[in-house]
Amino acid sequence: MAFTALDALREGYEVYPVVDAIGGTSAEAHRAGLERVIRAGGQPSQLGVAGLRASARLGSSAHRR
Repeated sequence: MAFTALDALREGYEVYPVVDAIGGTSAEAHRAGLERVIRAGGQPSQLGVAGLRASARLGSSAHRR
C-alpha cells in the first residue's frame, strides 16, 4: 500500500488509506508503512469496503487536488 499511496500523492491525488484493510509482513511493518504515508500527506481512514465503493463511484478525477 505504501508505495502505491506515495506515488498517488506525488501525482496530486488525495490518499485515504483504509487502515483496517491493510496487511503487512508484521505489525511493525504495517505501522511503518502507514506512518510513512501519513507523513507524506495521506489521511488514514477506517471506512472499510463501503467507503471504497462510494469513492470508486465518484471517479478518479474527483480525488485530485
